[in-house]
Amino acid sequence: MDKTHSRGPGGRPFLVRVEVADGTVTDHAVSAVIDASGTWAQPNPLGQAGLVARGEAQGIERGLITGPLPDVTGTDRARFAGRHVLVIGAGHSAANILISLGQLAKNEQGTRVSWAVRGADPSRIYGGGDVDALPARGRLGIRLRGLVADGYIELHTCFTTISFAVGDGLAVTGASPDGPVTLAVDF
Repeated sequence: MDKTHSRGPGGRPFLVRVEVADGTVTDHAVSAVIDASGTWAQPNPLGQAGLVARGEAQGIERGLITGPLPDVTGTDRARFAGRHVLVIGAGHSAANILISLGQLAKNEQGTRVSWAVRGADPSRIYGGGDVDALPARGRLGIRLRGLVADGYIELHTCFTTISFAVGDGLAVTGASPDGPVTLAVDF
């Protein structure tokens, strides 16, 4: 059966074919598939055109640019509380960390959260709200939209990351339709 073109695929199993290192192939009929293949260990470069931005490697080496999903309300709280933090990206990992940072900004004086996305409109990440086909995704979007609307997260759209300047903190320079933007992030 072709899942993308056949009528009535609901309730029919997916076929998952697994090949292991020794060449053995096994087929599994499953009722659901969760694609968690993402780029956790290899995030995309932050610069334009899929390139590493100037200063990005130095920012990572100095620990000023973190990997995905730090525990900002738990074990990593002291690192983010009372500071200006920039999240670049429009995926669901970004949405989750933004919600945590927004809660931190509500509870910890001096915490500022900026969010930069390449696109002009973050509606895709907000999802369909109460009528989203995936209710959890809809709730995620509603929470994120609320934090932006309430001013806990400052949104920068059409943002292209150009460079990072490493010093006592991190200055992120980007371009937007309104001209150059520099965000000073303190760590």
